[in-house]
Formats: sequence, structure tokens, C-alpha cells
Amino acid sequence: MIAQQPTLSEDLRAGRRRIEELSAVRLLAPIWWRAASKAWVLPCSISIQPTQPARIPKTTNWYVLIEQAYPQGSIKFYPAKEGGLETTHPHQRLNLPGPPDIPWRAGDLCLQSRVRALGRFSSDPEPTSPQDRLLWHFIRAIRWLELADRGELLAPGDPFELPPFERPLDDKPLCLFLESENDLLEWTEIKERWGIARFGRLDHPDCWIAKELLSPDLAPVKTFFWNSAWEGSTSAIESGLWFYLENIPLVTEWQVPRSWDELNAVLQRQDRSFYKSFSQASKHLRSTERPLLLLGFPIPKSVGDAPAVVTWQGARLPPLSNKRNTRGRTDFKALTRRDLEFVLPNNPSIGWLRSQNWDSDQLFSRGKLSNSLSQSRVALIGAGALGSMIAEYLVRAGLRSLVIVDPDFIQSGNMARHTLDLSSIGEFKANDLALRLSAISPQLDIEGHSKTLAEVPPGSVDAVRTADIIIETTGDDEVLEEVARFGWDSPKHFISLSIGFRAKRLFCYHLKGDRFTFQPMLDGLKSVLDAERNEASQSDFPREGVGCWHPVFPARCDDIALQASTAVKWLESTIQNEAKVTSLAIFEQQEAAGQFSGISRRDLF
Repeated sequence: MIAQQPTLSEDLRAGRRRIEELSAVRLLAPIWWRAASKAWVLPCSISIQPTQPARIPKTTNWYVLIEQAYPQGSIKFYPAKEGGLETTHPHQRLNLPGPPDIPWRAGDLCLQSRVRALGRFSSDPEPTSPQDRLLWHFIRAIRWLELADRGELLAPGDPFELPPFERPLDDKPLCLFLESENDLLEWTEIKERWGIARFGRLDHPDCWIAKELLSPDLAPVKTFFWNSAWEGSTSAIESGLWFYLENIPLVTEWQVPRSWDELNAVLQRQDRSFYKSFSQASKHLRSTERPLLLLGFPIPKSVGDAPAVVTWQGARLPPLSNKRNTRGRTDFKALTRRDLEFVLPNNPSIGWLRSQNWDSDQLFSRGKLSNSLSQSRVALIGAGALGSMIAEYLVRAGLRSLVIVDPDFIQSGNMARHTLDLSSIGEFKANDLALRLSAISPQLDIEGHSKTLAEVPPGSVDAVRTADIIIETTGDDEVLEEVARFGWDSPKHFISLSIGFRAKRLFCYHLKGDRFTFQPMLDGLKSVLDAERNEASQSDFPREGVGCWHPVFPARCDDIALQASTAVKWLESTIQNEAKVTSLAIFEQQEAAGQFSGISRRDLF
């Protein structure tokens, strides 16, 4: 059944009429509907007065795609295949030719308000009226072309963006690496600038982690440290080439190499040679069907700033020659000649990979803990509902080192509020929680011990004893006694976190010292705990399972999560307050007219 073409709306007609006001724009054909794109297509040309030498032609042809929901929906500017822009510039998707059945290329422009260069002379908010919105986009497209011609699309102070190596939505293989800002100094001391790279292939399809960089003679140069869970998940070790460059590899102002010849030319400008290095390293690449390639180079945080971190861009070479001669031997020189003369020329396009930096600083950049907490070594005593949530929140905010101690195992009833799932039923909480958190943070140094604190094995007890922060979350007096009796070797922050009946209250206790005492906490909470016991005695506890009645602690998942989030915020501010040696606070949910209205805080000391 052929879908009926929609009617051109009066709103879009009004928007199109406003374009006639722009002398720089010429409409080349009537607007038409493309069902495959679910958009109206407006062919046009845009003219500017280029500089000399010109980066942009005076007149370029465009296809503007406008969604039927106009003035809502997207408006996209694509260069035409005939008479359109063929190069890629900042604030533009990779401008490849695109599918053969459409008359425009793939490099649509980014014209949003967040592109500061386009609106540097005013706040320039995007209008929403049908008369103004399309006109606004055309004015910004003209402005984009003028700035691109002058090489000013990237304004000083803008967040730095890499030139596109591949289309961001492509389902291409993924190459992962680890680089922090601290690692940049390391590269000033490394003399090697190319060599052999080793990769681990993850069980996930088409995903590699960079494990180590070696010199051409296989001497260690750099190791990427992944935690044991990630190291253990690699099913094979594969080889490749790596190059470290002083500058971004660009053929033109914002165009990365698309072929091996272009890559070789770019490397030669930085005193490297792809073909020469490939020849020298050829014999080390034959164990991998399709060797990988890593290009590393420093980049800044903001346009115009000094380099801040090293990034790596991955690619895959085509399948190399790997045949033995008539005597059953491998003639590496002959294979290399064949690769250079036939394999690479017959596969000229570089297969760039999606490449991502999974260093903790990058992975958790959307919201990080303070350094005083994230760089601390934490021991978590208790991996129940409250402890598991606190641990996950800390790890997702950048905590680097964690030891979990809990002898209990997961039961079906834990599913109501624990972060683990049904696949962990019957498994120890500490061990499975450590595995879950390892999967969240590849650099997390983590241990899980399915023991009581007193039973932690001698080989692992130092990881607990030397922790900077001890967090106890069990609400169990016997566990508090264990923490008090444990042989701590240095001053540290002791934290006890527990929740009241139905998780309506959170009790937070902090003590800084070389030994833990909890009697001040019990004394401070006596009246509150008496009230809690009285409330609990008058309530029916939920029953879990059949047979002998077994009461369980009643609290909803969202209440536990609310208190866990509160605990993390209190913990961070408490650790940062170096002047205070001990403190006790109560956080309590508040209601007004039967509705949740927030959380109150009461400091007891």
C-alpha cells in the first residue's frame, strides 16, 4: 500500500515565503515530499562573498529537509551532490557522498543555538513561530558558510571537538582505550613514536580494548590498566600498529585521511611513515586476520588551549596475505610486498572504528565526586539494599578503589530493593556486587569478600585495614562491635549509615580517628530509636515465604534510594570538612497534607 503524500501546511508555506527575503538564497525547485525521509525537501543555493584564498565556493547547492510537524520537528541542511560542499568542516557531520539514491551528501550542518560561533554577537535564541523558524535556520546556514570560509567556526574558548572520523550513528566496531590528563606528561618522556599494539577482543561482538603498546622490537612502552573483570572478559589477543603524533592527523583543515595513501602523506608530515612501519612490523601482524591501527595525538579541552589529554583513534586494516610458500615456510618479505602492491591498493579506504576513552575521568564526567572522596580507598561493610545503592552511586560518580565485606547471599526477597538481579540468587552479595560494579567502571580497583570482617583472609585483610574511609551500612550492633575490635593501622574516617523504620529516617554517624567507637552514636540516638521501636511494635511486618513466619524489614525501593542518595551527599560534605572530628545527623522524610514534601536534617552533634 502506497502511503498518501501529506498536504503542505500553511505554516510551512509561510516559512518558505520568508526565505524569499534573503538575497543570498535562491530556491531551485518547488518543495517536494520524500516519504523515505518523512520530510519535505527544499532545493536551494546559497551564495556568499568568499575570502581569498577561498575555503568555500561562492555558491553552493543544498537540500533542506523539513519535518511535516513544522514549526516543530527538525530542519536539516545537506550539501547537494551536484554543486554542493564536498569538504567537512567543524560543526558538520562527516560529509561523505551518502547513498546513491538521494541527491544530497551526508554532511548536514549543526546550526543549533549551542554553537557559540554562529551567535557570538547576540544570544540568538531559536524562534518557534512558523514565520521565523525556517528563516532563522537559513540565516545561520549563511553565517556558517561565511565563518567556514574564514576558518572561524571554532571560536576560542569553545569546547574542543574532534574532526569526524566516522558517522556517529554507524554500527561500527568499537575500540576502547584509557587516557587521563595525568598521562599526557608520560608521553613527553616516551621516546618511541610507533610500534606494535596488543588488543583484547571482548566477548561483545566487534569490540576491542587497547591493552599495551610495544616498541618495534617488542619492548614495553605503555600499558592500559583495566580491572580484572575487563581483563578476564577478553576472548583473544590481537595485534596491530600504533603511532603517536604531535598533531591531529588532517589532510586538509578539518578532513581526516580516508585512504592509506592519504594517511601515509599525513604521517610523513610528522616524520612517520605508514608504509615503512607496516613493512618493518609485518611479521608481528600475521597472527591477526585483520590487524588494528591506533593513532594517538594530544587534544585540548577548549579551542585555543594547551593540550590536556591524549586521544586514540582506531582503524582496521584489510585482511593481510598469510600463505606459506611451496616449502611450507612463511616468507614475510614476499607477503609484505604482496600487501603493499595488491592488498592495500585494492582496499584503499580506511576502516575507521568508533573510538572512545573509557578512563574514569572521561566516563563519569557528567557528574563526579570531589577528589577527596573519589581518590580515597573505601571499605564497605555491608552489601545489603542500602550498601549496594551507596556503592553504586559512589562508583558511578568516579570512586576508584573499593573493598566490599558481607557474608550474606542474595535471596528472592532482596529483589524488592537491591541493585543485584535474579541472576544472582544464591550467590554471595559481596562477590556479585563487585562484579556488577567492575562492569560499570573498567578502572575500578575492587574486591569482594563473602566473609565477616573478622574472617577476611590474611592475604586480603590489608586492603581493608589500609582503607581511608570505612562505611558500615548494616544497622547491626554485632557488626559495629566487629568494626570497633578490628585492628586498624592508621587514622581514618569511620562512617556508620543506617535507616529507620520503613526507611523514613536515615542515621549518619562520623568519627575521624585510629579506632572506632559507636557508643556516642547510640547515646545520641536513644530517644529516636525508642520511638522507632514503639512505632515498629504497633505495625504488621510483611511475611516472606511460606511455613514458619519470618518477618522482614519493610521499606520500599524508592525510600531506600532516597536515603542512599542523601547518605552519599552527606558523606562527601563530611569528608571535605577536615575540621570536624565527629558528627551525628538524622535525615527524615517530611509530609504535608499527606504528600511527600522533602527531607529535613537535624544535627545532634
